[in-house]
Amino acid sequence: MITETPKPTIDSIKTPEFIALPNVETEISIAEILKEKRQNLKLSLSDVSAYLRVKEKDIISLENNEISRIAKYLYVPGLAHAYGKFLKIDEKIIEEKIKFLGIKQNTENKKHILINVGENTSLTPSKDMIFNFTMIFILLFLLMLSAYNSYEGSDNLTTNKNLISEFKNEF
Repeated sequence: MITETPKPTIDSIKTPEFIALPNVETEISIAEILKEKRQNLKLSLSDVSAYLRVKEKDIISLENNEISRIAKYLYVPGLAHAYGKFLKIDEKIIEEKIKFLGIKQNTENKKHILINVGENTSLTPSKDMIFNFTMIFILLFLLMLSAYNSYEGSDNLTTNKNLISEFKNEF
């Protein structure tokens, strides 16, 4: 026997209770925490930049939450950790707030660029090829020379005694 289930009506459907999610907009960001703490300690931007050894514009960008304006060679989570440590902010708070920045790992985020080399310069083995071949040739020559000398014996080696005796025989 098959029984039909009644079709739900608007009145019979229970609406789920509203679940309040934390609003990311209302939470204090890491930028606000760092800026507020620096201002409370009455530290200037130049003091912070001198201690962290970065430019003031990078500190300003971090404090204004403008991550894309920070210099390419800086690792933003590392900068935020160092800045928080300098201001004596709990590391757990910094760790949690860095997660909200949505920054990928440094290897995924940026192409690694050597600072002292131009961006267009590619580092390839072909630049050192002549040097490498020269070193290999010298090493092979010395290896073959030592093998030849050990094969022929020590009688054929040029020593001071051999040179003196040959010199006396000549004159």
